[in-house]
Amino acid sequence: TGDEKYAERAAFFFDILASIYPESTAGSWDYPSSPPSGRFARPWYQVSRNLVVFVEAYELVQASPALEKPSRRPALEAAFPKGPTAQQRAVQTPDAKGLSRPGMTRRENIERNLMQDAAYYCYSHTFSGKLHNGHADYLRGALAVGSLLGISEYVHHAMESPYSIHAMLANNCDRDGRYYETALGYAMHTRDLYLTFVEPLKYWRSSEYPQGIDLFSDPRMRSLYWLPDAVLSVAGHAPNFGDCAPDNRQAFATQAPWSRHDVAFAERLYTAGSSGQKEQFAALLKLVCGGDVDRAREDSSIRRWLLYHADAVPESAKGSLDDDFRRRVFGSWFLGQKGIAILRDGQGPDAQGMLLRYGPSLNHGDFDDLGLLYYGKGWQLTYEIGYGLASTHTQVGWASQTVSHALVTINEASQRGGSGGSLHLFADLPGVKLVEADSPLSYASQGVDQYRRTVALVGNGKDQYGIDLFRVRGGRQHDYGIGVQSRDFVVGGTELGPVEDGSLAGTEHAWGEKIGPDGDILGHPNRPYWLAPPGNGYGFFYDMRRARPGGPCYADWSLGGTNQARFRVHLLPEPQTEIILADAPGLYPRSAGASYLLARRQGNDLASNFAAVMEPYAAEDTSGPAGEPKPVLAITERIDVEGGGRDMAPLGVHVRRLGRDEYFFSADAEDAEKKAQTTFGEVRWRGASLLLSGSEGKPGSLATVGAWDVRIAGKPVGPKQGILRGAVVELDYDQNWIEIDFPLPQGDWAGAAVSFHNPGYSRNTAYRIYGVQPAARGTRIALGPQPMLLGQGRVHHAEAKQILSDIPHEYAKSVVGANNTRFFDGKLVHNQSGAATRISSVEFDVPMKLHVEDAEGFQVGDTLRYYDVQKGDAAAVVVTWQGGIE
Repeated sequence: TGDEKYAERAAFFFDILASIYPESTAGSWDYPSSPPSGRFARPWYQVSRNLVVFVEAYELVQASPALEKPSRRPALEAAFPKGPTAQQRAVQTPDAKGLSRPGMTRRENIERNLMQDAAYYCYSHTFSGKLHNGHADYLRGALAVGSLLGISEYVHHAMESPYSIHAMLANNCDRDGRYYETALGYAMHTRDLYLTFVEPLKYWRSSEYPQGIDLFSDPRMRSLYWLPDAVLSVAGHAPNFGDCAPDNRQAFATQAPWSRHDVAFAERLYTAGSSGQKEQFAALLKLVCGGDVDRAREDSSIRRWLLYHADAVPESAKGSLDDDFRRRVFGSWFLGQKGIAILRDGQGPDAQGMLLRYGPSLNHGDFDDLGLLYYGKGWQLTYEIGYGLASTHTQVGWASQTVSHALVTINEASQRGGSGGSLHLFADLPGVKLVEADSPLSYASQGVDQYRRTVALVGNGKDQYGIDLFRVRGGRQHDYGIGVQSRDFVVGGTELGPVEDGSLAGTEHAWGEKIGPDGDILGHPNRPYWLAPPGNGYGFFYDMRRARPGGPCYADWSLGGTNQARFRVHLLPEPQTEIILADAPGLYPRSAGASYLLARRQGNDLASNFAAVMEPYAAEDTSGPAGEPKPVLAITERIDVEGGGRDMAPLGVHVRRLGRDEYFFSADAEDAEKKAQTTFGEVRWRGASLLLSGSEGKPGSLATVGAWDVRIAGKPVGPKQGILRGAVVELDYDQNWIEIDFPLPQGDWAGAAVSFHNPGYSRNTAYRIYGVQPAARGTRIALGPQPMLLGQGRVHHAEAKQILSDIPHEYAKSVVGANNTRFFDGKLVHNQSGAATRISSVEFDVPMKLHVEDAEGFQVGDTLRYYDVQKGDAAAVVVTWQGGIE
């Protein structure tokens, strides 16, 4: 209003707050840290979250004469206690002391004892050598005060230092517009943090930056805000892998899967877009607002920001998505750097989806490489226990451990070693969506050399089901586990033994029924981050029952909801498999409780090939009282397969769905012939996977993924090639294309995978194809918006075979692999002068250590660029095909 009485009252409150601010250094009493630290009740990085609010408010009254009145600080300081304060005695941190002097004004008190004290606190914590969300908080706090008070050092630090916003964008934001931290909630939170850098930098003026800095001119910044929730939504749910809250609600897919975040970010993109981008961003904004932008703005989550920044959207703008983003939002796709594959099919209550995460488990992740999330009939079917407070005993000892996830646990140990693996197969066909990936590094510590999962979503539009094949080689005990958020289940195909006491870790470690309302184990108070023995999660199972099945068996859970949904998991066990059914806790007692189906195999130098068919089903008509749900699968059995190579056992599954026989076969992608018997006669093929369907003894359709030379009862059908292989002969890092030395047949390759590998890499790297055209030496593949640049560093020191970089890269640090994920093994690194070398390994440290083939040509201060693909890499493109059989 401009009325000084309000400025006077604000100045009074600010002055009182500032008078005690520098002495309030213990932070939050209930935030577990040693030693405690913070300002007021905010710990550590959260100091910035209050600071930016103070800065915004103070800027509104900064010109008021009310700030020139005398401060209360000198008088208050005279009443401060003599000797150590209660705070110092309680938390053992030294007392701080702010500035005080006779004649001090409110302005001086606020700017020195609150603004500058907090800014320096934040600034001093930006040198830890990490670029996570907490670092972004610290950096923005110092930037806010720097831009408010004209302290150029803080502003330039945010723009130019090794820990700047530019370093975060370069290294934390991948080629698919994803932020590096594993959990989606933290990724979304960090997007909000990065937005707080935009306006202070845009309006900063100095001799070095006379026009300020436009962060949205960086394509990585723009890609970060393009529908980040919608592109990962699966069947109406936001996947909650890593440190995300439990998903205990029924929700169905919609035709408008964008979140309020997506809408707010579309507004930001439209406002920030250059003249050449406005049309594209207008189409996006019109779409997510349901065609009526003005009405959507009335209920926007950023109404105050829109008051100052909203631009009118032309009436002529048409809400739409291009083919690429339509595929990302509604179809199946994969994220090559983050290592995620999403399979989707169906709409509304018939929508199903599977998410396989094969990438490295980075900050705010669990020990769950190759974890599977399956959604159907409105529910999360394979239960992710979730995350609340990081220090609770259930979070540390249960929810983050491998055995609580839909995975195979080796030797009753959680994953350790390297992290992340390779994408081998991906397909999005009308009748089957498929992904195959591995991550043997996750269990290298247990002597494992194969840890590979093949997942398929079979069906089209309705009554789909999932197939899960999990191959493991190495170790002495393999536990394949599926947890469900229900304890109401029945078992078929086998007889369970009596309920056992204790837990799967014995009677001395039984925690599952002793969880208090705060998520800690009763009887163990005030022990934040305590890892309950034996430290692997097995002590949280209880009420175990066991069986030795002689053939296929199943567990069938009731999930309920408006459609009386159920979830049946058919196990197709190998010989010498023990079945265990057990209950387990949710994250808190108020969370949905869990029960688990475990298939256990034991032996020396063990090799296991687990096979399961997952069948969600529900009542047909939900318009009135839901009827009785009926399963859609009548037969589920394992089929013997002959042939193939020794490195990967060929597997077959036979399902009868609604009277139709369906055979799914999976094998290595090599040329060796495989064969199996079906109701349609003998099937022979070369290569990887196929789905054969028919009825009454007659084959009707075939889908192949990396398979060729298929013969059904002697009749050839399908493609002549299954995997096209060659090498990279040319590439352009700026224009995002690669040239391979083999031709690709004519066809629509958009969305298909091209993968690259060489002997120095610890895993392959996969990109989506955006276009192909013939080239002199084979085919040029356009990678669209996917850069091959993995990030940047800066030479701090170089000698012989080691380069130290003072810009960290968080992909080198994993919750599984600690300070060496092996993600950068074999990657190419350049400087701006043209020197190049290959990385042997990386140690995440301060500064970060790059072990290289040769550091010659690299000088202190050089910019380092890490490249994901290089000339000479082996390249492979998987052929997918589907057709009818006459």
